[in-house]
Amino acid sequence: MGNVGSVANMLTKLGGAVHMTSDANVLDAASRIVLPGVGSFDAAATSLDDLGLADPIRAASDRGTPVLGICLGMQLLADSSEEGRRTGLGLIPGRVVRLPSHGPDGKVTIPHMGWSHLELLRDDALTSTVDGSSRFYFVHSYVFEPRNPEDRIANASHRGLEFCAAVGRRRTMGVQFHPEKSHRHGMALLRSFIEMT
Repeated sequence: MGNVGSVANMLTKLGGAVHMTSDANVLDAASRIVLPGVGSFDAAATSLDDLGLADPIRAASDRGTPVLGICLGMQLLADSSEEGRRTGLGLIPGRVVRLPSHGPDGKVTIPHMGWSHLELLRDDALTSTVDGSSRFYFVHSYVFEPRNPEDRIANASHRGLEFCAAVGRRRTMGVQFHPEKSHRHGMALLRSFIEMT
């Protein structure tokens, strides 16, 4: 939903053979799955179920196929969201919550729109190119809170409010930011995903 075309264009530019599909058989044969999204949690979860894609994505993740959720796509990896009533894919245990309106530095503007640096919490192939100069573009009002702290790859902050910016469990991962809008840093991250072994 939303940003599929721009993500596909960036992946193609990086040498990926991209197939935008709602066909479960295409997903079964894919070497990588990217789940981008912009919009509401319930609408996206309903769309995945109506298209018959939720179970094939779960099966691909279980097989070890690399899966990358982007923005709303990351949130769909969770069990549930405060934004709606539908269940998520449940691939990384946790829930999605609304950004608080106040943080350590006072009032927080919602949605969070703009550039933020990442604080890496552990080594991960997806973020192997990220360093102190890397900035990524965020547009979001909700954040993923993984149940297991070890599933956090990176945090970011907005007006002093720290939140989870990247998650990963085995070969299923998600980023709250938009790599396709994050210039060279986003390109490098997507290249790491394409080249993941």
